[in-house]
Amino acid sequence: MRYPGEVYFLPPDAAQGGDPKGRRHVLLTVCRDDADFCTFAYASTESTEAGYGAAYHLVDPFASRYRDTGFSEATYVYPSRLVNVGTEYIERLAGKLLDDMPLIREKLRQALGLGTGISAGDAIAAGSSRGTVALLSAQVAGLLDARAAIVVTEPRYSRARRHQVVVPILDAEDFDAMPDDLVLEMDLQPLGYHSTRVLLAVAMTQTVSSTTTLIARSRSGSEGPMN
Repeated sequence: MRYPGEVYFLPPDAAQGGDPKGRRHVLLTVCRDDADFCTFAYASTESTEAGYGAAYHLVDPFASRYRDTGFSEATYVYPSRLVNVGTEYIERLAGKLLDDMPLIREKLRQALGLGTGISAGDAIAAGSSRGTVALLSAQVAGLLDARAAIVVTEPRYSRARRHQVVVPILDAEDFDAMPDDLVLEMDLQPLGYHSTRVLLAVAMTQTVSSTTTLIARSRSGSEGPMN
């Protein structure tokens, strides 16, 4: 069993737009040994995404009361960049965050845009992709077994068109609902879904790069590239 706050090395992501090198990531969810995947926050010593408005928490391993953090220098932990990884790809444990986790959880709430509305009808989210149904590129769709997803990125970072936090939309004809899934009536048959009943795979919420030809479709049906 793995627990939130643990810091693990993950291998490079070979997918288009993925991380080209192995690095430490922070586990955000309880992860059983038999789980299909676990959710991590991306970590980097670079402030690049923070400059574009991404939610982050800066971990200073020398200021923490608990010193076995797994980090050797100040590191940006980005809950705005969520990574889902199969348990077979999780490499060695580097350390654990304790003092920093309450702040990271708060930044996760920010990254998910809780309370900020959607672009179709709220001033805060106007101009962002939040709340739109996105048609995923063939490569991303193949990895997620989902042709489309709902964008939930908080508005400021969404407008930067760097990365987008998405909830995959599964075809209810192909998948059984899991405990965390939301079952909705949504007509995505023009995108190849078999019925108007879909599953929002909340546990599969993750971040995808806007360079992977993710296409935003507004609630009114208009569309345009997110990148």
